[in-house]
Amino acid sequence: DMLLRQLQSRNFAWLDNKLHELQHQYEAGRDRESDISDQFFVFGLPQARTQDIEAWVEASPASYAAHLAAGRHYYVLGWNARYGATHAKKTPARVRDARRYYETSFDHLTKSLELTARPVVSYAYLVKLSWYLPDKISAPKYVEQGLALDPRSYTIRQARLETLRPGWGGSLDAMDKLLAQAAAAGLPSHKLRRLEAVRHAYAGMNDENQGRLDTALEQLDRSIGVEELAFALVSRGRVLMKRGEMRAAKESLDRAVALDPLDIYVHNNLATWYWRKGDKHHAIEAFMQSARNGNDWSANRVGYLVFSGAGGFKPNPREGFDWWL
Repeated sequence: DMLLRQLQSRNFAWLDNKLHELQHQYEAGRDRESDISDQFFVFGLPQARTQDIEAWVEASPASYAAHLAAGRHYYVLGWNARYGATHAKKTPARVRDARRYYETSFDHLTKSLELTARPVVSYAYLVKLSWYLPDKISAPKYVEQGLALDPRSYTIRQARLETLRPGWGGSLDAMDKLLAQAAAAGLPSHKLRRLEAVRHAYAGMNDENQGRLDTALEQLDRSIGVEELAFALVSRGRVLMKRGEMRAAKESLDRAVALDPLDIYVHNNLATWYWRKGDKHHAIEAFMQSARNGNDWSANRVGYLVFSGAGGFKPNPREGFDWWL
């Protein structure tokens, strides 16, 4: 909240000092790379306005923090443009818009590489971008360059796991090979466990997408048994809802909220749970929170319910239109 308030107030000097100090502590071995990644997450939320991000970059053109924030911001805009609020068919116009945002993200991230000694979070986002810009970005190249700066980086390896997901052109074998390489590099045991949990979560999500709910639940339970991750708990809750196990689904989703209240999908799935139980009041509240977290599908849903009055209250076209905007 503080970072967003300072961004909206255009207090760029405060942002630079705060975030550069965090980066310097990491480079001096006194802080974790995950702390940096967590801080920059907020610049992908809807409250982070593009005009403020651009003003920050203009005011601080040599700021690592400004370019990394812009890279994160445009990465999310690209994702939203590509997949859209209603998951409609990917039209050529939407694909072009997404690519434009992804290329802007790429420009800021590559600029940020020049502005600090160990830009591992920048490398992690470049690895993620490789799936969307394969003609411009070689994931193995950026993995190699990033790990040369921090051979025990968890963030870069987690990003690479995401691009190796089954159904995304990767495979479980490739993910297992990455985990073996991480162990050989001497990652601490808690980071190896988290990578293993991520691997099982992605396997479970792939099984869910293929309609294999039983094996999906097995993989997600294995993931949570290794370490509880919010996005794995969200997937588990969704699978349990599909199986009609509503009580267990709610427990899984509630636990995900406790771990990460900003997860982009957890409140959306909670809203679906409430809606199916006939509790429209709590469903709409959850849809609204999901929209505030950056889930544009939920914003679209709230817009419809408010605009039409389908949520059981007086229609409000002006407010509904605002949610669509």
